[in-house]
Amino acid sequence: MISPAKMICHCLLIETDKKLILVDTGLGSRDLAHPDGLGQIFRKIIRPKLSPGETAARQIKKLGFGTEDVRQIILTHLDLDHAGGLSDFPDAEVHVSGPEYDSAMAASSFRDKFRYRPFQWSHNPMWKMHDIQGEKWFGFEAVRAIDNKETEILLIPWRDITIRTVESSQFVEFRFNKFPSVYLITYKSAVEGFAKA
Repeated sequence: MISPAKMICHCLLIETDKKLILVDTGLGSRDLAHPDGLGQIFRKIIRPKLSPGETAARQIKKLGFGTEDVRQIILTHLDLDHAGGLSDFPDAEVHVSGPEYDSAMAASSFRDKFRYRPFQWSHNPMWKMHDIQGEKWFGFEAVRAIDNKETEILLIPWRDITIRTVESSQFVEFRFNKFPSVYLITYKSAVEGFAKA
């Protein structure tokens, strides 16, 4: 028997002078209302905690903000556990890599059908697709700002990612080379300041 997975989707809320930017949404209220839409395999293996208090929308409200204060969402990718809360932020502009968007909209393979859940974006979000090209910066091949007004937050597209972690004193390596393009996010001044130190 397969034991339940231990997984968490971290969402990051960035407060700028003028707006809130949310990086990934986790599962949202629509997922809680229609858990069958997440798929039986996902629900049985991952066993997500389908609690309203766990949603990004509820966490943001606990901080004293409204969901309308989130003006931009950056999705690292469109997997169901990263994009499930999109409909909780209907006024937000949604940034995603063009290849990832195309892959999610086509959802042609079995793997894609497992990863993506079109009902999570059936409310027609304000998509802003980004090319994976950009300028070279501190060893990254293609860095780009999310828009002309917000130049401090940078998107870094990676096609071939290796994440190394230590779990229970064992070295574990996850290799993500099947994704069309996954975004990593960084603060420009933080990296430039670190490089000067």
